Amino acid sequence: MYHPTKASVQVFSRKEIEELGPEWSETYMYQEYPKCKYHWSGKTVTVKNRDEEVALGGGWSSLPGAFDPYKEPAQVRPKDPNPLKWIDRWAPTLQPPESRRKLMAALLKAHAAFWKLPEYPSATVDSIRQAFNGIAQVLFDAGLLTEEVLKNDVTDLVWDSAVAGGWWHLASETQQDIFPQQSGHYWVWFDESHDWPALFRGLTAEWTAKLLESSQAAPAASARKSEEPWITQATVTNSTAIIESQEGAPVNVSSAVGSPEDRLQSFIRRHSDTTYADIKYSAKVHTAEFQDWRRGELKSSSKMSLRIEDVLSGKTPLTKKPGKRRDD
Repeated sequence: MYHPTKASVQVFSRKEIEELGPEWSETYMYQEYPKCKYHWSGKTVTVKNRDEEVALGGGWSSLPGAFDPYKEPAQVRPKDPNPLKWIDRWAPTLQPPESRRKLMAALLKAHAAFWKLPEYPSATVDSIRQAFNGIAQVLFDAGLLTEEVLKNDVTDLVWDSAVAGGWWHLASETQQDIFPQQSGHYWVWFDESHDWPALFRGLTAEWTAKLLESSQAAPAASARKSEEPWITQATVTNSTAIIESQEGAPVNVSSAVGSPEDRLQSFIRRHSDTTYADIKYSAKVHTAEFQDWRRGELKSSSKMSLRIEDVLSGKTPLTKKPGKRRDD
């Protein structure tokens, strides 16, 4: 007799079969556990259940050869590395226009720094930090940097640029067991060569201090008005509001009544102490998915869309986001 999770047993009568219960069957049942897991470093362990497998964390695979293509960075880096690949997703309407050009220039400078010495031990970390500082500086100078943008979107844009630019090769656009963590538009694995959670800690503290020292350190309510303005920028002309589409064509707000962005802003107005991070945390979605939903690019029937809508409708309780973690 076979069971979905228990070891098979032998029985010798109909009575013994009945005593086992309805979960047992005479038909063979595949059991996922116990199974071997293979680590990037070459370690092998046997896990007995799902909990033990999850507890292993990232960098493990059920296939011994899953890591082979990634052992040589040149084999998996983009053929045409482009750190600006996602710029239109992150800053479609960054104002003023020169700020967009400066943002692109900052990413290209970090890109150039990496590819001058790609095999240098600290090339990846140096370029990533340079990109972070460059992005933060552009947004700061434009008066668009907030703690919310700094702690969430700047880091995700950096990782998007790092993967698309070939600075970081342990990543995939699709989720895999060896790439369990989402950063921006990619699923990544942070190996043991660096203290990755601490990578932006010092930079974030430095820019937060600059915000506090500057006139941009406005009260929370005022800060929320400019929160993530470089992602969805609205302008007003002759009292007629227009929203810039991703392609740059203006669309009357009247034609977008009931859009995800309208519902989001209505919710923010009703809950004045709520941030975008609170909504994302409550809905259990990542920044990239949240942005796609705001632009109307997620199907309304998708799991992520439904999670966000449940928060806005009150079906899912709004929960304040705790202290920032790198995997948020």
